[in-house]
Order: sequence, then structure tokens, then C-alpha cells
Amino acid sequence: MIENDSDDRFLTEEVFRAEGLDADIHFIYSTDAYSYITGTSQRPHLILLDRNTQPQEFTDIIRHIRQSEEYALVPVVVISNTNRPEDIQKSYSCGANSFIRKPDDYPGAIFKIKAFIHYWFQSVELPIAQAVI
Repeated sequence: MIENDSDDRFLTEEVFRAEGLDADIHFIYSTDAYSYITGTSQRPHLILLDRNTQPQEFTDIIRHIRQSEEYALVPVVVISNTNRPEDIQKSYSCGANSFIRKPDDYPGAIFKIKAFIHYWFQSVELPIAQAVI
């Protein structure tokens, strides 16, 4: 998970644990995204990427992932606190597999994280990998 907001990181990790998801989650700040992608030997199952990844542009991170031979097929899910059509279009245009809007309230956030877990870890067949970031 490439996420700079510590509250969002904490909530995501707590819901993953509460749902009994046995996943090795790596929380990466956007400033560390490039070095992690090029420096790790563990290819993730899935990358959850916050749209607000300052100072890097989220589209640049997605393009970097897609250009990497090792990461090219790893699904990238963009999360955002906005649903501006241009952000959604940019996400898909540069290679994101999905775009999820962050809810404004706690119950909505719990619901979306649980739906995310159900879809990506219980319904979809993901590429073989060793970690989730």
C-alpha cells in the first residue's frame, strides 16, 4: 500500500486483521515507492496506491510500475478522496486496474475496505507473488 496518510494506513491494516486476511502488508510512503519497486525481491500480489502521493505524481508511479518487467502484471488499485472524472480517466489511461473513492465517514471506509478485500482476495485470482504493498 503506497499511502502517506497514517490514519488510512492504520484503518486499512486493522480491517485486514479483523477480516482474518493472512496477508503480508507493506506500507510504503510515496517517496519510497520507486526504491521499493526497484529494490525488493518480493513482487506483490497487488498494489494499492493513494492518488495523493505527493511529491510524486500518482500517474508517474503507475507508469513506472507498468514499465518494470517484474511488476508489469501486478494489479494497481488507485484510491482517492475525490472522484473527479479527470483523475479517474488518468488512472485508467496510465495502467491502473481499478479506481476506488475513499468514503468520507468511518462506516463507509470500513465497508469499502471489506468490499476491496472480498473482491481482490476472495474473488479474483491474482498473479503468484510474495507480498502485498
